[in-house]
Amino acid sequence: MSSEMSRVSPDELKLWAKLLKIMASIDTIPKNGINSDQGYAFIRDIDVYETIRRLLVENNVAFFPNMVSTNTNQVGESNKGHKKIYYICNFEFMFIDVDTGASVTSTWQGECIEWSDKGISKASTSAEKNFLLKTFMIPGGEPDQDERSIERGDDQKQRGNQQHNRNNSGHDRSKNKNQQAWTASAVKGFIDYNVRAMGITREKLADYLAIQNLDNLESWKKYTDRKAALDAITTAHEQAAAAGGPATPKNLPQGPTPQTNLN
Repeated sequence: MSSEMSRVSPDELKLWAKLLKIMASIDTIPKNGINSDQGYAFIRDIDVYETIRRLLVENNVAFFPNMVSTNTNQVGESNKGHKKIYYICNFEFMFIDVDTGASVTSTWQGECIEWSDKGISKASTSAEKNFLLKTFMIPGGEPDQDERSIERGDDQKQRGNQQHNRNNSGHDRSKNKNQQAWTASAVKGFIDYNVRAMGITREKLADYLAIQNLDNLESWKKYTDRKAALDAITTAHEQAAAAGGPATPKNLPQGPTPQTNLN
């Protein structure tokens, strides 16, 4: 046994064993989040917290975050003239074995660029979420915490160039994503996206799609792909607006529908 290992107490080894048990209990966490600007799926912080919190409680392990310091720096302005601030938050994260009192502490850093008063909150969420994902080696984590980009239009030109390059190289993945089969996770992601990003209730979504039970996977097969379902929603919105009903959302997305990539 090395000199370093000889200094590890039996209680600390018990804590490490509990953390290893938690790691072994997590296969993956669904990507239930959809970035409404760029269309990629990501693991939401709430899903990370709910999954790991339950396992920590089951194993009598407490978790405490401690913000040690913060740094800010203006890095430019948005198209609307708002100051863009680069936030860095330094943390210490501690796991405590409630049965023995043994603890282990790790340092971590979270960062974000923000123009509102939510910069520290977003950097903190980034730090905690990604620390837990990396500590327990959970695949599929994304560095972006927001469901939206910093500001619509700020990187539109860059995204357009990237899309152009993908098209020219023959690697346009959006078509393949749209034609993926309807799976339980894909349906959930599509529903969540429309409910949150487009402001449609589940009842209104079911009405627009003429699906009585949104949770019935077979009902979704009437739409060949996600774009077909989104087109149906768009058409229903326009018809409702023309008839004096709910107005069509201003930011109704065009083109490929954002996906979940689980199944």
